Amino acid sequence: YIPITFLGDSITVQQNFITNFCLVTDDGGGIYTSGNFDSKGRKLINNIILGGKGAHTGTNQPQDVAAHGIYMDDLTANVDITGNTVARCSEYGIFLHNASSITITGNTVFDCGVSQIGMNQDSQDPIRKISVRNNIFVSTKESQFITDMRSRSDDLAQFGSSDENFIYHPGESKPVARMYSPSAKKDMSLSSYQMATSQEQRSKRSGIVAPGNILFLYNPGFKDLTMTLKGRYKDLKGKVYPGKIVLVPFSSAVLIR
Repeated sequence: YIPITFLGDSITVQQNFITNFCLVTDDGGGIYTSGNFDSKGRKLINNIILGGKGAHTGTNQPQDVAAHGIYMDDLTANVDITGNTVARCSEYGIFLHNASSITITGNTVFDCGVSQIGMNQDSQDPIRKISVRNNIFVSTKESQFITDMRSRSDDLAQFGSSDENFIYHPGESKPVARMYSPSAKKDMSLSSYQMATSQEQRSKRSGIVAPGNILFLYNPGFKDLTMTLKGRYKDLKGKVYPGKIVLVPFSSAVLIR
């Protein structure tokens, strides 16, 4: 169900390789916490989290397969999420649910079913002080969003800020951002989202390539891993790899050509 959960202060969860979870129960995450806005000093660093499946059998919501890579649930606060890799989870890669004061920096989120990052405020506990910077967000299907933000109040603009990220989405004119609140429900292209919210102003979007020209690579070990490439690739930040790539421990890369 949930491989790693943590509670309390001054906690570091680092260099874990997590795969195939939420196999028999829904609404979980590879790394999960909930609890107290007063908690401090929590860090999630350089973990690799793959394949949150979700299990809707027997529920009254068979369309909702809720497995998230990193899940910050009710009343979570003061967590730094840095350098993690999340891929192929059924709903959200990183999910903030009624959480506050979360810093999300330098992570790679790849091919998660609904959206690469999601935020949902459905209680009286507000989502505030969220910072999302210098992450790689990759949707591999046109139906997947990059960001999905929802609130029971008209306060999405108060959630926080997101900028200087590196984005790939295969639909040139398809929506990449979903924003749901009482006054409006909008699915928006990146340019429309930038104009409407002033978010992602300095983020960079890569050009669309054929599905077979995207590589997702990761190193779950404690030694450098050299991988041979069949051709010339580049990452979403523009660095070129002519024939090989070296991944340091608990890192990943998304390459295109």
